[in-house]
Amino acid sequence: MSFLSLPPELLALVASFLERDSDINSLSQVNRRLNFLLVPKLYRHNVRNGSCSALLWAAKHGIKGTAEKNSLGRTAISFAAEHGHEAVVRCLLETGPVDPELGDNLNEGPLSYAAENGHVGVVRLLLAMDMKDLDSKDISGTTPLSRACENGHLTVAKMLIKTERVDVNSRNVSGQTPLSLAAENGHGTVVRLLLKDARVDVNSMNSRRRTPLSLASENGHVTVVRALLQDGRLGDSTDGHGRTPLSWAAENGHGPVVKLLLKVKDIDVNSRDVVFQTPLSLAAENGHNTVVKILLKDSRVDVDARDATGSTPLSLASRNGHCAVVQLLLDTKRVDVDAKNHNGLTPIFLAVVNNHEKVKDLLLNSQ
Repeated sequence: MSFLSLPPELLALVASFLERDSDINSLSQVNRRLNFLLVPKLYRHNVRNGSCSALLWAAKHGIKGTAEKNSLGRTAISFAAEHGHEAVVRCLLETGPVDPELGDNLNEGPLSYAAENGHVGVVRLLLAMDMKDLDSKDISGTTPLSRACENGHLTVAKMLIKTERVDVNSRNVSGQTPLSLAAENGHGTVVRLLLKDARVDVNSMNSRRRTPLSLASENGHVTVVRALLQDGRLGDSTDGHGRTPLSWAAENGHGPVVKLLLKVKDIDVNSRDVVFQTPLSLAAENGHNTVVKILLKDSRVDVDARDATGSTPLSLASRNGHCAVVQLLLDTKRVDVDAKNHNGLTPIFLAVVNNHEKVKDLLLNSQ
């Protein structure tokens, strides 16, 4: 079998090992079949690895291939927008038969790719085309504004909001809004931008009933948490598992966030999730002694709160061998050292069976 009679898939595979534009171009000129197969690849390779000279030349000369889709549904303008090649995008828009709103197989268009990667110049060019739908959603239900906010691209987010043609509360398939995506990823400047818009729902819940405050607290984003708390529009943030922002922050050891949340008026410091664990229980179980220390300074915290198994914070810390946490709890002089869980097991027993000798000694010496 000759090389030229190979199936298209194998020819494309061979071409994928070519590293230079000139080599791909030479192979594409062997016959019409290879030209049809490899020219789109040449443009993509040129965009990703070169100066876009080949694509720019093709666009200026109105070559048909600049408007065609590859197997993923991507066009030349899609790749150029993704990689921020402003000159190529401008040339394609001015001379090429391109549709700036055409989405790929994931329904993600050039504007979405440019917004996702923060390419301000490309976004400006596309917005100038008076596109019909600036809120087009990809297969995940994500809009260009959400992409920009998720990745912290403040200037792009400003540009899109300024058009007054985007939904600032658009939801993806997981129920995430631009604000929740920015909050989850710790983009404080974008969060503050969104909070200035009275239309933004600061209490929006995703499919798991998680709010922006809940997501930011879980990930320890102090700046975002502070901005949300200062906004003054926050409501109940208990999620579908009974978890509060405080419990998420405590479980993950985010002391600065815990301190901020404890200052909130009327906060429930002993909130219980679906298995009755409190913020202190979660912090003790996971060995976050700094958070435990912060919580124990609050007189409202129940130091012997029992979860669904009857375990106290001391039981959980003892079972997992967290010596520092055990010592902190013992120092309060308010914990029941002999508290039994629903199986009749005490903290000392749990420490012994799990080979935590230091914890066992601490507990014995406290009696």
